[in-house]
Amino acid sequence: MLRCVLGCSLLLAAAAAAAGGAALFEQGRYAQARTALEAELRADPDAPHLHYYLGRTCFELRDLDCALKQLETAARRAPKEARVHYWLARAYGADARTAGPLRQAWLAVRVRRELERAVTLDPDHLDARMGLAGYYLEAPSLLGGGIEHARREAREILVRDPFRGRLLMARIHLRAGRAAAAESIYRALEHEAGDGDPRHAAELFGDYGVFLLERGRYAEAIVRLRRQVGLDADDAQARMRLGDAYRGAGYRGAARDAYRTAARLDPRLPGLDRRLRAMRSDTESGNAPEP
Repeated sequence: MLRCVLGCSLLLAAAAAAAGGAALFEQGRYAQARTALEAELRADPDAPHLHYYLGRTCFELRDLDCALKQLETAARRAPKEARVHYWLARAYGADARTAGPLRQAWLAVRVRRELERAVTLDPDHLDARMGLAGYYLEAPSLLGGGIEHARREAREILVRDPFRGRLLMARIHLRAGRAAAAESIYRALEHEAGDGDPRHAAELFGDYGVFLLERGRYAEAIVRLRRQVGLDADDAQARMRLGDAYRGAGYRGAARDAYRTAARLDPRLPGLDRRLRAMRSDTESGNAPEP
């Protein structure tokens, strides 16, 4: 009888764990996950993994104040967890989108430090390495940026994941003003994208789509950006860029739909309000009729 009681207790505990906040988060049930995780934290306020999952959940729910608070707590209590530092960097980066210049500079330093910490703790954390390389390409030298730093990361990534390493090399070529070399890589990777990770393929089509968009090659950009949103339907920025491509090609109705979808996914997305206002202005003035 005692053995049965103990066995049943273990089964019940396992079932409860499976239905816990972390499991709900992994299932994408973010509102329910938040409720469960908050309850679990009241019972065990010192558990780093609960702070981590609540931070991730709040990030998905676009509650950045909550995400930052929880991920900072997780980083203090589990300082050797690379994934915690990576997601804290992501939260800092999201916060920087709408911050003023001084806070942006402060947040940029935080992003770099957290990504560098993640890579130090786990050299095979490729998302952290890609994020760090992107930081090095975009940030001024005053804030620790530099193309040579990005090349160093590219060499490390090429060894671990040739597809993503080459994608990073295309970005480095662009930063160095070698557009033809970048497009050559994009074209080669496009032929391989069907055989790889859908998430990585979405990253490629996004990069290539923006490349084409910035060069006024709108029809080609639409093809790639539609493939990106087909692989990652919840990417608000991809939807906004697709709207830009449609608008550039003269398809105002499709552009408006893409912008509205982006607004549903992320109402705070920088630049989106300006685009929606411009679309309304065009409609009211009768400019740019639908083709």
